[in-house]
Amino acid sequence: MDVQTSNHHILFYSSTVMKHICAKLCALLFFVLTFSSAVNAQDRVIMLSGDTLKCSIYKENKDFLYFKQNSKGVSTKGKISKKEVAEWTYQGANTNRVTVEAQNPSDLIKEEMTTKQNEPKKTERENPFRVSINTGSGLLVGSTENSIEGLQIQGVPKEDAEKYANDLIIGYTGKFTLHYQISKNYWLGVLYNGFYSDAKMLTRMDYNDGYNWIYGEMGEKTFVNFVGPSFFSESKFGRNKRFGFHSSYTIGPVFYRDEVEIMRQQSLLTGVALGQNLDFGLEYFITPRWAISLDASLFSSVLKKMTIETVSLNQTVDLDKEDNNNLSRLDISFGLVFYW
Repeated sequence: MDVQTSNHHILFYSSTVMKHICAKLCALLFFVLTFSSAVNAQDRVIMLSGDTLKCSIYKENKDFLYFKQNSKGVSTKGKISKKEVAEWTYQGANTNRVTVEAQNPSDLIKEEMTTKQNEPKKTERENPFRVSINTGSGLLVGSTENSIEGLQIQGVPKEDAEKYANDLIIGYTGKFTLHYQISKNYWLGVLYNGFYSDAKMLTRMDYNDGYNWIYGEMGEKTFVNFVGPSFFSESKFGRNKRFGFHSSYTIGPVFYRDEVEIMRQQSLLTGVALGQNLDFGLEYFITPRWAISLDASLFSSVLKKMTIETVSLNQTVDLDKEDNNNLSRLDISFGLVFYW
């Protein structure tokens, strides 16, 4: 083989070796660049505390960032509140890196306050009307001595007179209220309070010092109706404001009516007086607009003038102080309340 041919083979071999070396270097360089790009493409979250979290953000909403992390082949997921983040960097779909700065917490508070200010305000007067209906029992607190003595004067035995009077002091009550809210805890309206009691018995009456006795029935039906303007207050308490305490004061006229029948002789007693009612109650709200209530009331009124009507008589009598008819009583009632 001549020298020229030998040189040609050497050059061809050297060229082939160089091509292989260049190919390997290019592949190595491509791998390094790709790996470097992948490392640099890792997302980053900078916390308000100054800490940095390297991760891969795969989801984002109004309140949270959702991320993934790989550590020694183990993949974990988590989420971070945006309120704790100063800024975050992630790889966008267009391969451009995006850096987002979180809002300052004070800006978030201002934004939230602005949003609340723009929202329709729910006022305490959203349901300004209040209606209640109650029923229960009443107990007259006035003395029964004069009534018992009056029956005894007519010849009724003492034990019968006492039983008759005791039956009249306990009766039934009914109450209706309608109020309109004028401020957060105060209402104005009207209250009606009615009371009914009755007594009936078979007894004897002595008309002539034991010589003439009459046996028969005697009975009585008493009605007391009271109505007037009412000032009402209420406050709610407890979990979710499910309980309410209320009180009210009412002043107005009292209409008294007493239907009496003694030994088939009928008479009607009527009168008008000034009355006052002080009420306290506890409510439990079944719904925001419906509630049940337990009320205690103190009613006060004294009748000083009375009209007496019989078949043959119709006259108005001014009662002496000791004969005034005390209509005052204590009431306990249950009711249903509706707000609208």
